[in-house]
Amino acid sequence: MANQPRRVATQGNYRVMPEVHKNNIPVQPMAYNAPEAELKAPTPQRIQLVLDNSADSVNSKDYILFDALGFIEEIVGAKGDPTTQDMISYALLKKFMANAKIAVKSMRVKASSSSDQFANIMKMYVGGIDSNTSAKDIHLEDAVSANQYNPKIQVYNVPMTIGPRHGITCTVDAGEKVFVTLYIADVYSL
Repeated sequence: MANQPRRVATQGNYRVMPEVHKNNIPVQPMAYNAPEAELKAPTPQRIQLVLDNSADSVNSKDYILFDALGFIEEIVGAKGDPTTQDMISYALLKKFMANAKIAVKSMRVKASSSSDQFANIMKMYVGGIDSNTSAKDIHLEDAVSANQYNPKIQVYNVPMTIGPRHGITCTVDAGEKVFVTLYIADVYSL
């Protein structure tokens, strides 16, 4: 029995595998996990960032999201760090992003005071060690799914990958508080 090839019986369109036996004891082939197997952390469903400029009623403020290596901050000059909600601190998120990429499937932006916030343009930057960058505009007025009950909420289908050299800049109007929620498809370790 040990040297016989495995045969597969068919029933209609389905292939039926016979039971696997070891020493005449039925076993499930996938039941054994190697002890050295790496444990993968679960992928979060979302990352929610808060960009708070509500204390300043006169000046707008530029925020930079992610930029784990500091390339974009150095080149563009935006200095505002957001805070996180429902997760680790923003400083730890940036440290994590230094060795990871996040695949984003969509983004939700909510303004606390006025829908005028959506006239601002977010920019996605990729920075290089030679001070060169490339940028892509994310126009907030081009929402694919505006909330019909609340004009201060916009949803964008902007699939993107954010890695250590990426940063997103966002200008927050005076007296405004903005919540940016990124819906995550996957997280990749570098």
